[in-house]
Amino acid sequence: MLTIIDTPFLEKTLIDDLMNDRCAVLWCRSFIDPAEAMAIAEQITSRCEITPYANIDESVGRVGQSLYETLGNDGQTRHDILQSYLESRPAMLDRIRRACAPYEVPLERFYRLIDKFYGAELATYNGRELFSGIVRVIPSGEDVVPHNDSFSRDVPELEIAREVDGQFAANIYLRLPDEGGELQLWDLRPSDEELARIPMSEVGYGNDRHYFGQPDVHIRPKPGDLVCFRGNLMHGIARAGTGLRMNMNCFVARRKNGSLIYWS
Repeated sequence: MLTIIDTPFLEKTLIDDLMNDRCAVLWCRSFIDPAEAMAIAEQITSRCEITPYANIDESVGRVGQSLYETLGNDGQTRHDILQSYLESRPAMLDRIRRACAPYEVPLERFYRLIDKFYGAELATYNGRELFSGIVRVIPSGEDVVPHNDSFSRDVPELEIAREVDGQFAANIYLRLPDEGGELQLWDLRPSDEELARIPMSEVGYGNDRHYFGQPDVHIRPKPGDLVCFRGNLMHGIARAGTGLRMNMNCFVARRKNGSLIYWS
């Protein structure tokens, strides 16, 4: 059974519960003002080019770039793409900050809180900071297939990715379609070896939705909500109805010394 903590405030003890697997989901309502979230969504839509993921064959769009996009079909890092990702980081951050202005980038409030609670900083690759704060956009009629997240799988040669204590996803929602678009969670935590035995989806990542049956949890957030959940859980997004689904995302993991790193 997946435990959900529904809270109006984000506190250190609650993040402890998530990281120590005493709960699966933290749902912090109105983490930012809902009107502000919707205004930011409108600005991003009008000010930014929303482009597809480089290695996923579906209509999910993004502003910024995911570290996952540096992974080749052979499961190895594409160093040319990784180099471009690292070099583009300042421009990606500037683009998102300009799109949000005069409002603060929503995830920056989250970064300050986890830094206050634990000490937190951007993850690095060979001394260079990774990008964090991707904007994900799912158009009407699209969904996201079941998958789980693994830092070490995305960058198999990065030593720190193998040393951290799990990871969780943090999502701040800016806009939701009129129906659909729920976050779906299955009470399943397959290893990479187990995932390899499950039929793949047809979109270049994740697994066949029909294999898993009905999700154990559906979460329908509202603009301004923050939802954090354990990355090793199988999760997906239900087909969106009319209107865009837009959120800002990062991943967070704990080092052995107790401090946190984050990236997208």
